Formats: sequence, structure tokens, C-alpha cells
Amino acid sequence: MEKLVDGFPHYKVTDDERIFSRYSSRSSYVDAASPWTEIFPSKEKSGYMVVTLVHKSFVQKKRVHRLIAEAFIPNPENKKEVNHKDGIKTNNIMSNLEWRTRSENAQHAFDQGLEKMTFETAKKISASNLKLTLQEEKEIIDLYKTGEYSIRQLTKKLNHSHHIIRHVIDGTYHTQIKKTPESKHPIDVAFWKTYGKSIWEIGR
Repeated sequence: MEKLVDGFPHYKVTDDERIFSRYSSRSSYVDAASPWTEIFPSKEKSGYMVVTLVHKSFVQKKRVHRLIAEAFIPNPENKKEVNHKDGIKTNNIMSNLEWRTRSENAQHAFDQGLEKMTFETAKKISASNLKLTLQEEKEIIDLYKTGEYSIRQLTKKLNHSHHIIRHVIDGTYHTQIKKTPESKHPIDVAFWKTYGKSIWEIGR
């Protein structure tokens, strides 16, 4: 599949991360009859692939994964960030991308081992992603006791992080609350239900 880039009518992207332009290195003139030429992105220091787009006098640098997500992936919840499912920033094919909130993106990076749990990472992860009801805890335990699900399988089935499910199963989920230095640390209490005091020791 291919689509024109929104706001840049002389560029188009494909779902397999190819980008084409009607601009030529020999001339700045372009119109609807100008031939398409493939252009190749460069890599930022952050590891993301970027291209520079031009329309009239407007010039903008865009990350390739956002171009493809905006062109091909529906975003009904208006989420602001695009996540690479496999964690590889240069793999920008449509099937490897998904829209996520900032907290969901941070949680994914931590769960996949792409980012260490630092004070800044912790602040990105919202309490809503960590807090479980008693019914949700019971569901985790009941499913695990059937012997049909591993922790990894429960993570995918129930859409909770590996760390939350592991703490529920080994009985330390509520123990983490007691370790929370609420008066000393700005991170939500729910965060401590999962990660205990390790971040407190890092951040103080």
C-alpha cells in the first residue's frame, strides 16, 4: 500500500517503510507530472530514522515510523506516541508499529528490557497501568493455578505487565505497598505495588 504524506503532496510512503519524492536533485521545480524517486532516510543520534520533507517554503524533518503510522494505522483513541513492537527503532514496517500513550510506551520499553527502570521511567508509567482490583488479582491467580498459562502468556492475555503478574503470583503484590515511602517520594503509590523500594534507592 502507499499513501501521500499529509501536508506534503509531493511525497508518498508505503507500508513497508519506503518513501518517494517528486523532487529532483537537479531542479527545485516539481509538479504532478514529475516522476517519483525513492529517497532514503538518515539515522538520528536517538536511533530513529528521519527524512526531510519540503513543501513550497516549508521544511520539516519527520521520523519515518510516525509517517507510516499516520498514513496507515488507525488511531481512534488519539494516542500520541508510536511504538516499535519489537523494540528495533529502524524496523518501521507497518506491522511492527502501534499507537500508544506515553505511559504505555514507557511500560513496553521496560518490560522488553529496552530501558532500565530509572526515576524518569517510573514517572512515565501511570498508576492506571499498575493498579489492580481484587477481582483482577483473583483472575490472575485462578488462571495460573490451572497450569495452562505461563506468566508470559498471562501478560499477553490480561494486558498487565510481567512484573505485576509475577508479584501477584508469588504473593508479594501487596507487600510492596508496605515498602512505599509515601511522604518522601512523588511517584504514585500504585507504582510501589509493583516495584517496591528499588527506585527510591536509585532516586534519593
